[in-house]
Amino acid sequence: YPTDADIYTGQHFHLKNQLDDCLVPYIRSANYDNYAYEILLKYQPEALEHPCMVDAEKLANAMGYEIVYVHLLPNDKVCAKTIFRTKEVTVFENGKAVKRVFKGGTILVTTKCTADFLMNVLHECIHIEYHHMFYELQYYYRTAVKKEMPEFEDFFMSDDQQDTLRS
Repeated sequence: YPTDADIYTGQHFHLKNQLDDCLVPYIRSANYDNYAYEILLKYQPEALEHPCMVDAEKLANAMGYEIVYVHLLPNDKVCAKTIFRTKEVTVFENGKAVKRVFKGGTILVTTKCTADFLMNVLHECIHIEYHHMFYELQYYYRTAVKKEMPEFEDFFMSDDQQDTLRS
């Protein structure tokens, strides 16, 4: 990614990973192993020394994130969510929607998705490492226009899921 504030001269620059129209890097399935290798090399290099199971919680911690167990939706369609900046999130406690504030640097994991815990946390680690720019730009845009807007991931929820969050 460009990392300095030089005046743009019209030159083309090449990014290691191409970006889509939302500035999210394309991650092709043929390159999954390369992305996994890069993340492990950066945050958990000891996992590359010999075959072993990746410690998802240790990886998230090494990336500066803590894991908090909550109930995200009553139908368990969303198993995990990354909180990049401190914000209020609707969670479910005793079957009722409750708004709680979570600090930036948190991965929320639904308590009922424990069988898929490893994959859910690793999936969120991919968002943290490769999609952070998208979420930062989304935050700055919302701040600049001073307008309440739905979270990006809300666009991918079913109508029932969105209705549940509104109630």
